[in-house]
Amino acid sequence: TAAKSDTVEFNETSMIQTPSGDLVAFVRTANFDDHTVIVRSSDMGKTWQPWEDTGIVGHPHHALQLPDKRVYLVYGYRHEPFGVRARVLDPECTAYDTEEVVLREDGGSRDIGYPWSCLTADGKVLSVYYFNQGGTRFIAGTYLEIE
Repeated sequence: TAAKSDTVEFNETSMIQTPSGDLVAFVRTANFDDHTVIVRSSDMGKTWQPWEDTGIVGHPHHALQLPDKRVYLVYGYRHEPFGVRARVLDPECTAYDTEEVVLREDGGSRDIGYPWSCLTADGKVLSVYYFNQGGTRFIAGTYLEIE
């Protein structure tokens, strides 16, 4: 088991492997003010360090390693204003207080999210997700150029 708590619930995880070989899992929580936690393994998942609060609010997550090894973390934001947000983390995922990028904040309700991202041929990041603006849900996407 990667994360345990008597009060916090853990689910919906996105995982990457850092350049040093660590596995880092970004985990959705319940009963924890919607904070994202991470768990880290330095032995390919045989053992896990204690979970750590990143302070990032939102879920669920998708982590994408960029060509320069930084990590693009995108997540749904299910608080007003509803939308999709992202951060670019250092390659080893050790600092979480990076600038939050608002991809959009025009959601009609908290029924949004489940983003997934990929690199495009021209070097941009495309994040797709399901969204609503007060009516029928639809699939949408946002392109982002990362410096």
